[in-house]
Amino acid sequence: MKIVISQNRARAAQKSPIQKRFERLSRKLLELRRHNQDFERELNELVGLYSDYSRQQDEAQLDTLKALAQKLIVFASRKSLADWHRDELGHWLGQLVSKIAAFDRQAAAALDLDYQAALAKSMDMTLEEMQQELHYALSDFEAFFDTNPNQAEADWDETEDDEGLQDDLFGFDGLHKDTDPPWADAWEDDPAQQEEDRFEPAHRQDKNPMDSDWVKQLFRKAAQALHPDREQDEDKRAIKQQQMTQLLKARKQGDLMTLLSIYSEHIDERGIEIAEQEMAQICALLEEQIEELAFERATYACTHPVRYQVYQTLYASDAESRQEKIEDWKQALAEQAQAEARLLDSLKNLSQLRQALRERQQQRYYADPSLFGF
Repeated sequence: MKIVISQNRARAAQKSPIQKRFERLSRKLLELRRHNQDFERELNELVGLYSDYSRQQDEAQLDTLKALAQKLIVFASRKSLADWHRDELGHWLGQLVSKIAAFDRQAAAALDLDYQAALAKSMDMTLEEMQQELHYALSDFEAFFDTNPNQAEADWDETEDDEGLQDDLFGFDGLHKDTDPPWADAWEDDPAQQEEDRFEPAHRQDKNPMDSDWVKQLFRKAAQALHPDREQDEDKRAIKQQQMTQLLKARKQGDLMTLLSIYSEHIDERGIEIAEQEMAQICALLEEQIEELAFERATYACTHPVRYQVYQTLYASDAESRQEKIEDWKQALAEQAQAEARLLDSLKNLSQLRQALRERQQQRYYADPSLFGF
């Protein structure tokens, strides 16, 4: 679909700056969309590889994982462990039991029960007593917030934060927070502010180009052509239903390029002539969408824990670098399996356990300092 500025025939052969800007932004937007699609496809392929290979490795060393978990549970009953020892030990056991549960849920459940019994023993309690105490604590907690849903906010006294502060010297405390200050009306008449507003992007001063009459007309024509109820053939109706969904999504998201592409495919392949002011609005909209696409990539990688882990561990922009990361990761898994096998044989006293817990804590800290409040 081609969009051009309305102009006379004498000027039609020469492109205006705004026309060139539109074409440049259009190319950039389409290029970024292709890059994002490639990124999602490549990352999903890596997630599949990561999950399958990790599962194979865990299954191969299942007996070692079970034996190591049992040994750690024995240490969990020791009273001399510090709080951070218990936290790190619980995290370690949680990882082991999770891996075991993928292949033997019964064994994982038994290990979890043994761990709870070890914790109870460290507190000079039976398992039943510890579970009863936990039940009472949870019941009291739930009952408190059921009867006092706003108590947590009420317990905070605003005056406590005001103690020791200097008295208001300028009379601002008397202004209500929901009212405008006395100088608010003068702001609109400020020449500096007016000059700043003059350089605001067109899409912030004027209406959204998606609300323009010509865009609405394009949408109506495309919607009429794609209406699935008018199609008798089942296969074609399914295709039109999909395209209609895409059209509605484009309108909702302000995706002008997709709307124009659908219109061009089904209605009219010729160019659309619009006014220069509307072209400027469209360019501003395209710039916004280009910025959004830059964030979409990061958002997609970070919104799922496994996907983020894979992105951090295996992803690279080129295939050769990705393959190198995959090989390094596989080597690291093999070394980890060997280390756990050696640890199973060498872990015989609390001193060795504390050293192992310290090393694990440091490894987790360097992997993600935010886990420790930094």
